[in-house]
Amino acid sequence: MVDQLLMSAPARRRLNTAISNASIWGDVAPGTWSLDIWIGSRGDRGRGLGTLAMHAALCRIFDHPGADAVVIDPRADNRRATAFYERLGFEPVGLRDFDGDRCLVMRLRHSTTN
Repeated sequence: MVDQLLMSAPARRRLNTAISNASIWGDVAPGTWSLDIWIGSRGDRGRGLGTLAMHAALCRIFDHPGADAVVIDPRADNRRATAFYERLGFEPVGLRDFDGDRCLVMRLRHSTTN
């Protein structure tokens, strides 16, 4: 299952989150979901829009019965993104290559959002 959550931001820009059951990743624990987020432009960064989108997406995921963890995979060299996810409670799991990009897999367990 893939679910998209689009949020309108000022100036008609969009925040896009893609939510899916993480089974597409291969060997993951049952109840694990994956999440990706795209923010429209550099001008939209640092304004709290990503935080709003992430909270909405996480609530949507954890409303699913049995959903108990979320993984996300920012590029390993994107310190701004990894610091953002850490502030939300995500913890590093390990490095992984996705489509030629070195990514840091991070996980948030449902109990850390309560």
